[in-house]
Amino acid sequence: MRSSGSEKVKTEPNAAADDKKEEKKAGLFTAAEFEHQRKIAAKRKDVLRGVDASEMGANAETVYRDKRGRKLDMLNEMVRQQEVLEGKRKREEREEYEWGTGEVQKRERKSQQELLDEMKKTPFARHEDDKDLERKRRERVRAFDPINSKIFQEDPLAEGKSKNKKSKKDKKKASKLKPKYAGPPAPPNRFGITPGYRWDGVVRGTNWEEKIMMRQNANAAVSEEAYKYAVADM
Repeated sequence: MRSSGSEKVKTEPNAAADDKKEEKKAGLFTAAEFEHQRKIAAKRKDVLRGVDASEMGANAETVYRDKRGRKLDMLNEMVRQQEVLEGKRKREEREEYEWGTGEVQKRERKSQQELLDEMKKTPFARHEDDKDLERKRRERVRAFDPINSKIFQEDPLAEGKSKNKKSKKDKKKASKLKPKYAGPPAPPNRFGITPGYRWDGVVRGTNWEEKIMMRQNANAAVSEEAYKYAVADM
């Protein structure tokens, strides 16, 4: 028999609708919605309490893997591979230093290291009677020091003996030499050729030598900057 129109057909609850209801809602909550969310959270906690802790990963043994994701049996294997990698890196750095650093830089670095080792042994307080400090002061070359002039570096006795021998030869050479230019300084050139003694000081050329030398100086400056930039991180 057919049921009357007033009777309602009982339908099964929609699972998708229940899932949507259980989803967290953002924004303001009414009291009923807040209570509903609290019950859902309590229900989930009860479900988690019933699950075995080992299945959730509690007290599980740590699994070590290498950089490729392969599982390592022991921690020692991972440490061994790390040591091998560190040794390889140090060897590469040493080879790069040997091949990429010049002899001058190596000597400077060695001298700096020796200076640091020497400073470690010296006392913190240094007095005026320090022998090492006094030795460094004596060895220092100062500007405009008369002892460094040409007068003190030449032997006056040897110079007096050689003057008599060279005087006759110099006179003969002087008679054969042509007069030299003695006017204002001439523009420089690549070959260091001085002007003739009759030059009046007027440049009548196209300044080609000046342009060439300016280009050479610019290229040298660029090369020096590139070299400093290349060895800055070594």
